[in-house]
Amino acid sequence: MGSYERFWEIDLARGVSVIAMICYHFYVIGKYPYTEQPLRWVAIIIASSFITISGISIRIAYNRGYRLKRFLLRSLKIGLYAFLITIGSYVFIGSYYVRFGILHFIAVGSLLVYPLFRFSYIIRGAISAGILLLHLLINDKAIGYWYTIPLGLYPKGFYSLDYFPIVPWLAVMLSGTVLSDLLYPNGKRSFRLGESKNSIVNVFETLGRHSLLIYVVHIPIIYVIWTLIKTFT
Repeated sequence: MGSYERFWEIDLARGVSVIAMICYHFYVIGKYPYTEQPLRWVAIIIASSFITISGISIRIAYNRGYRLKRFLLRSLKIGLYAFLITIGSYVFIGSYYVRFGILHFIAVGSLLVYPLFRFSYIIRGAISAGILLLHLLINDKAIGYWYTIPLGLYPKGFYSLDYFPIVPWLAVMLSGTVLSDLLYPNGKRSFRLGESKNSIVNVFETLGRHSLLIYVVHIPIIYVIWTLIKTFT
C-alpha cells in the first residue's frame, strides 16, 4: 500500500491462507500422480479465501489512489512469477503442467476488475452473481480450445495440476471487492480493531506480507522434500 497503513488483519488472513495452501500442497504432491485431485473441496475453500483477500486488497489500493499504471506493473510482476511456475511445472511434471493457475488468474483478474471499479458494489455484486450463473449453466466445459483455457472452456482430455479460469473465479475476486467496500470504504477500516500484539499472529502477518514469494518457492521445496522421502523410504 505504499506509505499507507497496512491492515494487519488482512495480512493475517492472507498468511493463514498461504499456510493452509502449503499444507494442502504437501499432502497432494505426496500422492501424485493421481487420476483425480484429492480433497478438491479443500483446495476450493483455500483458493476462494486467497482470491477473496486479493479482491479486498486491490479495491483498497484503488481507493487509496492506485490507478492503471500501478495495476499493470503489479500484474506484470505476478504474471512473471506465474510464467516461472508454468516453466518449472512443465520441466518436473510434463503434460499436466500449470497452464492457468491461481497466479495467472490473479494477474489477469486484477486487470479485468479494474474498469468495474467505476460501478457501485451492488452492480459488481450482480456481475459476480452473473458469472457464477454462467458457470453453472455451462454443464460441459470440455467444449473449448487451447486458447479458451483461461476463460474456463478447455479441449477434451485437458488436465492441469493447477487451474483457476476467469469463469468462475472472477466472481470470487469481485466478491472480495464488494466486501472491501463494505468493510474498508474509501480504503479505511470501518470498524474498530486494536493493534496486534500476539507473537503468533505477528508471524502469520509476516507470512502474509510475503505471500507471493512464499507461494512461488514452496512448490519446488515440497517437491524436493517428497522426492527425498520416497527415495530413502
